[in-house]
Amino acid sequence: VLVLAALLTAACAGGGGGEPLADYTGVYLKNNIHYQSRADKGGKTTLNASYANFTDPGAGHAIIPVNTAVTIGKWRGGCTITRQDTGEMIYFEFNSRNMGMSLAEYLSEITAPAPVSLKGLNAADLKGVKAGQAAVGMTKEGVRMALGYPARHKTPSLDGDVWTYWRTRWTFYSVTFKNGKVSQVQ
Repeated sequence: VLVLAALLTAACAGGGGGEPLADYTGVYLKNNIHYQSRADKGGKTTLNASYANFTDPGAGHAIIPVNTAVTIGKWRGGCTITRQDTGEMIYFEFNSRNMGMSLAEYLSEITAPAPVSLKGLNAADLKGVKAGQAAVGMTKEGVRMALGYPARHKTPSLDGDVWTYWRTRWTFYSVTFKNGKVSQVQ
């Protein structure tokens, strides 16, 4: 685990433009990654995602599904996540202060060396994970897979009954749980 944490830190701390760490390819996402395609000032299209999991950032919104094989690369603002199936590279911003953990710790929460099992998920979970949305009846595990790991500065513990997510950089919403299942999304 310590070796993996050191590799993750090395992979994402640099200032390059997605250079993969040779020994850190072929990991799998434990949750969906929501990202947005947008044109930069020069008209070049970039794909951008955030630890804040913007779940509805507007035009250009897309999802990298759970269990997608990815490569983690270097980028000064966080890290890059490159899909192994399509080659798309997403610039993933990360703020350790808001997350209350290092980038290496965060990446250990959202990646795994092998695909994760979906067998324990209920029908509402499977539907929500596929759609990238939370819905009444989903479990906490299903919501985490669908929306991503919630930012700790708004959701200090996954044991809590209210998780906060962002639709965009400026608007957020709450997912409320009762007896371990979603009772309300607002």
